[in-house]
Amino acid sequence: MIFLSVCIIFVAISIVVLRKAGVLYS
Repeated sequence: MIFLSVCIIFVAISIVVLRKAGVLYS
């Protein structure tokens, strides 16, 4: 369950970072 929670958090952070990167570098 802990691993699943870490995966969900990692995916959420990755989406935010990719969106910010897309805005900055587009």
